[in-house]
Parts: sequence; structure tokens; C-alpha cells
Amino acid sequence: QSLTMPETGNGPTVGDEGGKAAGITEVRRQEALLKTGALQNAILTSANFSIIATDEKGIIQLFNVGAERMLGYQAAEVVNRIRPSDIHDPEEVMAHAQALSLELGTTITPGFEALAFKASRGIEDIYELTYICKDGSRFPAIVSITALRDDYGDVIGYLLIGTDNSARKRVEQELHEAMSVAKKANLAKSDFLSSMSHELRSPLNAILGFAQLMESDSPAPSPAQKASIDQILQAGWYLLELINEILDLAVI
Repeated sequence: QSLTMPETGNGPTVGDEGGKAAGITEVRRQEALLKTGALQNAILTSANFSIIATDEKGIIQLFNVGAERMLGYQAAEVVNRIRPSDIHDPEEVMAHAQALSLELGTTITPGFEALAFKASRGIEDIYELTYICKDGSRFPAIVSITALRDDYGDVIGYLLIGTDNSARKRVEQELHEAMSVAKKANLAKSDFLSSMSHELRSPLNAILGFAQLMESDSPAPSPAQKASIDQILQAGWYLLELINEILDLAVI
């Protein structure tokens, strides 16, 4: 039997095609890694969100630029040193633990356990507590906490993403104050309308009443007197109708 030898020439071989495909795949993989790395870097260096990651015991392992800007700590001052609960208002953390204890029917210890209790059970928890900065200043924050797990589903840490809620709180306070002012103004308007209703109608009713008595008096008024009384009554009823319309519009 004779062996068939591969043809020779300038055309691409199977090996060349495979090499090119592998090269393209590798380039795409490298591009994907670069994009992923760039995305992670953008998240970690974001100044608009505080991103804090802890180990399974709650000790801070990552403290991003946003957390540094918001809280005034450098990462080196908190990493492997404290828990996120240490930079929250302790009274609010205690209240949060008590509320969770009532909600879930179990005793939850104040501290990081209170912050991570739901997350440790696979439930994303979003809460609002006050952050305490390095200089002692405070600001309200909305924090989302989720558990970080390994390939076996075991908790290896927690991720806390926080945003400064001061602006929304300020708007809510301004809205509350505006509503309070509007309520006072509405009460003042009601008092004014009640007063005007009494002050205007009472004397006008007296005028109309006396005019009606004069009209029905005995002996009967003369034609000239009757004409004057009719003018008083006509003007009085018209004025009363006008006052009622004005007060009705004011109520609306």
C-alpha cells in the first residue's frame, strides 16, 4: 500500500487555522479580563459609594475610596482592625437588633451580628443607620449588605455598599416644614373665614331684618318709604349673596 502524502503549497493548513482561532480566543479572553478589571477598579475607586468588605467574622478587609471620603478614615486605619458596626451609631445598632429580634422571634446581639443577620441567611438586607466619621461628625446612610460565599456556599465575608442619605433627609425635612407652614396657614384661613362669616353676615342680617319689619309695620309705610325699604332689601340681599359667593370661593 502506498501512503498519501499531504499536499504542499501556499494554502493554509489545519494547524494554521487552529492556531489563528486559538490566538483570537486568547485575545478576546484578555480583553474580557481587562474589561472586568477596569469595571472592578471603577467600582472600588468610586467616590459616590462606600464599599466595605469584611471577613466572615465581620472584620473589615476592604475599604474603598468612597468609604474613605465619606467617613474620613484611611483604609489602613480600619482594615483588619474594626468592624462596620464600630462606625455606626451604637444606639441605632441596638435598636436595629431589638427590631430584628421582634421581627424574627429570636435574640440577636447588638453589633455586627445585627447588621449581617439577614445576609448570613441569604437575605439581602437594606437598612438606614447613622455613620459616625473619624472627626465625630455624623450622616444618615442607606446600606445594603450581602453575604460573600465560596464555591461550596459557605460564608467567607460580607459586602456593605452605602450611600449618603443626607440630601434626601434634608429634602424630607424641608417638605415637612413646608407642610407644617401650609397647615398653619390653612388653620389661619379657616379662622379668618369663620370670623368674616360672622362679622359680615351678622350686621347684614340685622339690617335686612329691620327692613322687613319696617315693610310690614302698621300703619303701612308711605309709597316713598316703601320704595326706600325695597332698595334697602334689594341691596341687602344682593350683598349677602355676594358675601356668600366670596366666602365659598375662599374655602375652595
